[in-house]
Amino acid sequence: MVSKLFVLAFLCLALVVVVQSAPQYARGDVPTYDEEDFDEESLKPHSSSSSDDGEEEFDPSLLEEHADAPTARDPGRNPEFLRNSNTDEQASAPAASSSESDE
Repeated sequence: MVSKLFVLAFLCLALVVVVQSAPQYARGDVPTYDEEDFDEESLKPHSSSSSDDGEEEFDPSLLEEHADAPTARDPGRNPEFLRNSNTDEQASAPAASSSESDE
């Protein structure tokens, strides 16, 4: 119990330190940024932004195995599946209780 209290106190202290270390701005004060942080030469384009080779790499045949995904039935929502799983659980429950009574 004492260790839980110690961990909780440490986490609260860490939260206070993080919150207090954040920059504080007065109302209406706009934060300024260093110009070197936004150097356009260091910015790299997103990997999907170059479309010249993207269409050549796409193979629509890879989607064929999942083509019926929107219309396929979910076995978890299938009532027959649920009935079968319930009967399996009921069949295994008496076997477990009879083995307990034998002991």
